[in-house]
Amino acid sequence: MIDSKACSRREMLGAAALGWFALSTPSVQDPAPALRSRTIVFVRHAEKQVDDDDPELTEQGRKRAQMLAGMFAAAGVTSAYATEFKRTRQTVAPLAGKRGIEIEGYAAGDSKKFAAGLAGPGAVTGDMIFVAGHSNTVPHMVAALGGKLEGLTAKGWLEDDEYERVVIVTLCGKKGERLQAVGTVDLRIEV
Repeated sequence: MIDSKACSRREMLGAAALGWFALSTPSVQDPAPALRSRTIVFVRHAEKQVDDDDPELTEQGRKRAQMLAGMFAAAGVTSAYATEFKRTRQTVAPLAGKRGIEIEGYAAGDSKKFAAGLAGPGAVTGDMIFVAGHSNTVPHMVAALGGKLEGLTAKGWLEDDEYERVVIVTLCGKKGERLQAVGTVDLRIEV
């Protein structure tokens, strides 16, 4: 039995996934194949200015970016991704600075393909990846990994004024195979 006071949510999800795979092993004589896990954190960029085609963050957006950096630097983020736009890069910059990692880029127009690649057979176990996207890309990236979100617009997007959602997708799978979503946590974090 897992003591929830001694384990983080990430550890509990990992333990549950490992237990499920252990139960699906055909026999005691066949050792369980090596398992891999990866955690992906998706956020929409923080609050942006509205007077530009490629706007920067507002003061509130900079506060949100700092808050996210404090939370996820302590969680052990191993890599961070942002689209080509200032607002996503500025959302990730404080976290990248705290962790001493480079911000890696991906094209907003290729976000589904990018997200699907995060679950590929070459995924490194134990990674925690932070991804900043947009109101129209975050839900599609979560879905590309097998996660589900509720409370979206008719188009399947986040609301225009919705910046507080943090979606954590935990992936797990056998070595050499594509990882599968075993848990999705959809949080609202206010600044």
